Amino acid sequence: MKLPVEWLEEWVELPQDFVDVLDNLGIGVEGYGDGVLDLEITPNRPDLLSVIGIAREIAGKTGKPLKKNIEAVFPVRNVFPVEVEDKEGCPRYTLGLIKGVKVGPSPEWMARRLELAGINPINNVVDATNYVMLELGQPLHPFDREKIKGKIVVRRARDGEKITTLDGVERELNPEILVIADAERPVALAGIMGAEDSGIDEETRDVLLESAYFDPIRVRRGRKILNISTEASYRFERGGDVYVVPVALRRALELIREVAGGEVVEGMEDTLPEPEGRKPVKISVSFGKRLLGIEIKDEDVKDWLEPFGFRVEDGKVIPPRWRRDIHEEVDVWEEVARIYGYERVPSSVRVISSEPVYDNGKILRQAKRVLSGLGLFEVYPIPFMNPEDVAFLPEEDERRKGRRLKNPMWPEKNVMRTTLIPGLLSVARYNLNHQIRDIRIFEAGKVFLSEERIKIAGLFVGEEKKTWYSGRKYDFYDVKGAVEEFLTLMRIPFELRDEKDPLFDEGTCLGVWVNERCYGYLGEIKRELVERYEIEHAYGFELDASLLELREPEEFVPLPRFPHIKRDLSFLVPAGKRCEDVLRVIREATYLERVEVIDIYRGKNIPEGYTSMTFSCVFRHPERTLTDDEVEHEVQEIIRKLEDEGIELRRL
Repeated sequence: MKLPVEWLEEWVELPQDFVDVLDNLGIGVEGYGDGVLDLEITPNRPDLLSVIGIAREIAGKTGKPLKKNIEAVFPVRNVFPVEVEDKEGCPRYTLGLIKGVKVGPSPEWMARRLELAGINPINNVVDATNYVMLELGQPLHPFDREKIKGKIVVRRARDGEKITTLDGVERELNPEILVIADAERPVALAGIMGAEDSGIDEETRDVLLESAYFDPIRVRRGRKILNISTEASYRFERGGDVYVVPVALRRALELIREVAGGEVVEGMEDTLPEPEGRKPVKISVSFGKRLLGIEIKDEDVKDWLEPFGFRVEDGKVIPPRWRRDIHEEVDVWEEVARIYGYERVPSSVRVISSEPVYDNGKILRQAKRVLSGLGLFEVYPIPFMNPEDVAFLPEEDERRKGRRLKNPMWPEKNVMRTTLIPGLLSVARYNLNHQIRDIRIFEAGKVFLSEERIKIAGLFVGEEKKTWYSGRKYDFYDVKGAVEEFLTLMRIPFELRDEKDPLFDEGTCLGVWVNERCYGYLGEIKRELVERYEIEHAYGFELDASLLELREPEEFVPLPRFPHIKRDLSFLVPAGKRCEDVLRVIREATYLERVEVIDIYRGKNIPEGYTSMTFSCVFRHPERTLTDDEVEHEVQEIIRKLEDEGIELRRL
């Protein structure tokens, strides 16, 4: 925020070191030159987005009183019909009237100050409202009375309603957006920008002036939907001062009369003539001592806080009306520390434990590197989802019971996610819509069930390109192979078993088991979910990240000194038996170094109801050369054990 120093001097006597004073109060001074302060204001202090806000801080620190009093009595009187339909979106709306103005250029002193503050002058009426916004922190909006039909209505926009704003852009509205309307159409976006056909021009004679308090969340939501930002929305969405609304109205009307002539109609519309006062905050000096680590007396709290507008009495603190960020006791003690001086608060290092810390984050980072090495790209979807994404799950499924957000940023994504799969599908749809067909993505992030958990999920959608002209569609075996390779490289002993999970199609779902516990699932994503994202087929997995802690220790394995012996074995596997059943038996063999599946075949020369599976087995002894007889003995043991399970050796 840019602030001319001469303007500030009209409100408070500035000490020579006023820049240091501001800095010590936690108000960042980004620059100071040509008589203009460039200030960095934190989002929790909207009261500092004004001349009077900065003046109050300097006055509180130096003990000098403000030179001006902004309080003004203005009677409530019917000047123009006002109706507030959305009282949550607009708790307070005031409206004043000035007649007989002459619209023209602003006086030089006003135009110069606005330019120094970074605002382009427009005309004397509009400039007066911007001047008061910078001075008191309260945005205002003027309407040409002749262009307002019948009455002012504060309401939600209707579906399909349109408005052409002052920047000349036609915008389509929806009920998430708060508007100011007359009896026929919207005439302004509440707290954001006015309409082109209701604004001030050279023909304007009578001005209706709006000063209101709009719900910050409603303003922010409307601004984001419409992708528009203004000085007014910047202030409204950070929260304002409901008490200053009529004061700013009176100040702006008088200023318009001064620079544009006219007659102020005595009185105003006010939908909340007597706002509820600020609630006191109970404090404990002993708690403050422990929290800040400084010696504090009861009278110190009073001496420190009251110059800044606080009232301290009987162990309670009543924040000033403009401090909307003070709600709890810790807020009060943070304010004490700021006024006392952060640099004077002692710092200390607490030793929690001398035991080494096990870094789970390091394991997760390694897991991400492994998945990236397998050709998957990491993505970061938002941690919210549409409850309709999991509506097909059984009623008792915990994933249907997500925590609903009170103020969602996206109306349709109003539940904390309970699974990572919908977020990955949304990323896949975005890429498909942009002609990207080879989608292999993963995410490692939190899901919010009865407790927060970290999950690792991946998704395969589309097709893998072999060459520029040919490719093949991803299938179940791509995701199965990726999970197997991932767990193997992470040194996690696992077993895949047929399982059922409502997120995956029955018959194509495997569970990942480690130490007789299921840590997740893989397979084809349920059609009901995939179709919501306009995707034909999707294959994925979702694993509990806690299985990463079960990995086996890394051991050094020297290069082999002795030759290996390789045997390829083909078996006729009956229906109902799985490849994993064969591998389990083969892996029990002595001296087996590794085994790989090299062929699975059904068709000609294979009996009906059977599948031919071929395995490549590598045997090696670590300390001597194996003999053919030793290997043949192990092979015959494998054949015998498999025959006991109804799996026969395939003979040519």
